[in-house]
Amino acid sequence: MVSAALPFWIILKSRHQTDGVKRGFGLLFAPVAGFLLGKHLVVIAVPMLFAVIAGHQVELSFTVVDAHKWGDSKCRTPVQVEGVPMLFDEICRVPDDIRRELGPLHRIAVSGRGTSRGVFVESLRRID
Repeated sequence: MVSAALPFWIILKSRHQTDGVKRGFGLLFAPVAGFLLGKHLVVIAVPMLFAVIAGHQVELSFTVVDAHKWGDSKCRTPVQVEGVPMLFDEICRVPDDIRRELGPLHRIAVSGRGTSRGVFVESLRRID
């Protein structure tokens, strides 16, 4: 809530420095942008920070959505899983021999440092 109100307040305080159209546009979209930023901070950044600080060796299971799509320069050999936030639904650098075994609805176990809310992947294996 604070992250949505702060940009709104800043725009109101700068009312003498902007014209009416820019100010109106800012007043409409600043709360939405602030809310999304704050939501992502709470939903994604806080659990990741907690996993780094207080995490331990864990193993989580996921369902594969797609293991055969082409990656991009950031993630060349991805395996897409369901049940995680959109920006974190791909596991990168998965060897091709493991990707060949996987298909939609297969279950995998991912292990690494983290918590029950997420894991920094060190290895994965098929479990069904």
